[in-house]
Amino acid sequence: MEEVLKKSNQELEKRLKEQSVELAGANQELRAKITELDQTEKLLLSQQNLATALSSVPDLSEGLRQCLDTAISMAGVNRGGIYLVDNKTGALDLFVHKGLSPDFVKKVSHYDADSSNARFVMEGKPIYTRHQELDAPVLDPDLREGLYALAIVPIWHKNRVIGCMNLSSDRVEKIPPLSRPAIEAVTAHIVTAIAHMTAEDALRKSEEHLRSLMENADDFVVYRLSTDEQSPVRLKVVFVSPSIKGIMGVSDPMRFDTWFENIHSDDIERIAEANRKAFETLNFNEAMRFYHPAKKEWRWIRAVSNGILDQKGNPKYVNGIIIDITGRRQAEEQLEKAYNELEERVRERTAELEKVNKALQVEISERKELYKELHESEKTLRHMSTHLLRAQEKERKRIALELHDELGQALSLLKLKIGSIKKALPQDQTELKNECKEVSDYIVQMVENVRRLSRDLSPRIIEDLGLSSALRWLAESSAQHLNIQTSLEMDDIDSFLSPEAQVTMYRIFQEAITNMVKHAKATRMWISARKDEMKDILTFIVKDNGVGFDLKHFTEHISTEKGLGLAAMNERAKMLRGSFEISSQKGIGTTITISVPIR
Repeated sequence: MEEVLKKSNQELEKRLKEQSVELAGANQELRAKITELDQTEKLLLSQQNLATALSSVPDLSEGLRQCLDTAISMAGVNRGGIYLVDNKTGALDLFVHKGLSPDFVKKVSHYDADSSNARFVMEGKPIYTRHQELDAPVLDPDLREGLYALAIVPIWHKNRVIGCMNLSSDRVEKIPPLSRPAIEAVTAHIVTAIAHMTAEDALRKSEEHLRSLMENADDFVVYRLSTDEQSPVRLKVVFVSPSIKGIMGVSDPMRFDTWFENIHSDDIERIAEANRKAFETLNFNEAMRFYHPAKKEWRWIRAVSNGILDQKGNPKYVNGIIIDITGRRQAEEQLEKAYNELEERVRERTAELEKVNKALQVEISERKELYKELHESEKTLRHMSTHLLRAQEKERKRIALELHDELGQALSLLKLKIGSIKKALPQDQTELKNECKEVSDYIVQMVENVRRLSRDLSPRIIEDLGLSSALRWLAESSAQHLNIQTSLEMDDIDSFLSPEAQVTMYRIFQEAITNMVKHAKATRMWISARKDEMKDILTFIVKDNGVGFDLKHFTEHISTEKGLGLAAMNERAKMLRGSFEISSQKGIGTTITISVPIR
C-alpha cells in the first residue's frame, strides 16, 4: 500500500513539475505579447502624435525634422537623416539630419544621380541590416566606422521614389523587426508633410498674387461678396479692388447697393432679372451702361461672377470681376458702322463683278472652243508629222535602194568598162592609160560615196546587226571621219525596241551628231544607251564639250536650222512615247537625253 502511495505521489509531483514548466512558458509568452502590445501601442501613439504635430508645423524643414525624430525614437537608434530627390537633376540631397558629425555630414550631404548610392536608393527597396553585412557601396569604408545598425527606407509618392530616410546607430546591432512597419509608416507622414507644405506655399503665393492683382489693377475690378445668413438674397462686400472708384466712380465701394445706382434705365430690368437667375444658376455675365459722375459720361462695363456654396448647398460667396468695356463697345459701334458701309460697297461691287463675270464666262467659253480647236489642230499636225517622218523614212529607203542597186551597179559597170578600155590600149598610149586609171579611181571613190549615202539614207546595218551595233558603227565612223574623241557605253537594247523604233532612235542619234558637227565645234563626244528594267525605260544620252548655246534664246528662235533639227528629234522621241530633254551652257557643252519606255 505504501509502495503504491509513494509511486502515486511521484507521478503527481512529476505532473506538477511539467505543468509548472508549461505555465512558466505560457507566462513568459504572455509577457512577451504584453510587451509587444505595449510597444505597438507606443508606436501607434508616436504616429498619432506625429500626425497631430505635422498639422501645425510652420515649414517643411520642421516637419521633416519631427518625422526623423519620431523614426529615430521608434527604431531605438541615435542617428539619422532624410534625403530628397532633386526633380531637375535626380540627385540626392540631405535635407535634415540628427546625431551626425559636421565632417560626416559634409561627406554624405549630396549624391549625384548617376552615383552608386543614388542608384541603390532609387531601386526603392527598404534595407534593414548592419554596415558589415551591407552588399552595396552606400558609404565609403571610412564613413562606416563606429556604425552598426542601419536602415535605408525609400520614400514613395505616386509610384516613384522621391527620397529616403536613413537611420543608423553606433550602439545597437539591429533595428527591431516590430519597429520596421512603423518606421516605414513614417515615410507616409513625410510625403504628407511635403504635400502639405507645398500646398501651403502655393496657397500663400496665390494669395499674395491675388492681393497684388487687386491692389494694382487699374482697368478691371476684382471682388468677393458674401450672403447674409438672415436674408440670402442680400449681398455684402468682403473685399473689392480700389480700382472700382476710377472705373465706376463709386464713392463707398464697401456698400454693394451703391455700385449700381447709376445704371442706365434701359438696362435696369434686364440686370435685375439676370441677378435673380444668378442665385439659381450661380453664374452672372452681363454688360451694362452706367453714368460716371466724375467723368460725366455714359460708360460700359461687363460684370462676371460665380457663386460658391457652403456645406449645406446654400450660396455663401460670390467671386467676380468687373471690366471696363467702353473702348471695346465704341470700337464695336464704329466697326458695325464700317461693316454696314462695307456691305453696301460689297453689294455695288458684286453687281459690277457679276457683269464682268458674265463677260469672262463668255470669253472663257470662246477660249475653250479655241483651245479645243487648237488641241485638235495640234493632234492633226502631230499625226501629219508622224506620217511625214514615216513617209520620209520610206522614201529614204527607196532612194537608198536605188542608189545602191542602180547607181552603184552602173558605176561598177562603168569601172569595168574603163578597165577593159585600159587593157585594150596599146602599150605606147601611156597618157591614156593613166587617165583611165584616174577615172577608175574616181569611180571607186564615187561608189564608196554612193554606199555611204545609201547607208545614211537607210542604215541596213540595223536590219542586219541591230540598233546597238548600228549606234556603235555610227559613233566610230563619225569619230574617224571628224577626228573627234568618242566615249561609248552601250547596253544590249535591241530586244526592247521594234525594228521601226530602232530606225527612229538611230535617226535621233544621227541628227544629234550632225548638229554637233555643224555647230558645237566639239573635240570630245560621249554616247550612252542604258536599260533600266526596274523602271521599264531605255535612256539614251549624247553629250559634247562644244561651245554650247543659250537655251532660252534657242526656244525663242526655233525656226533656225539647229532649232528645226532639235524639233525633229523631239518629234521622233514622241513617236516612241518617250521624252526629249536638252541642256546646254555656253563654253561647257550640250547634253541631249532621250527616255523611251520598253515595249
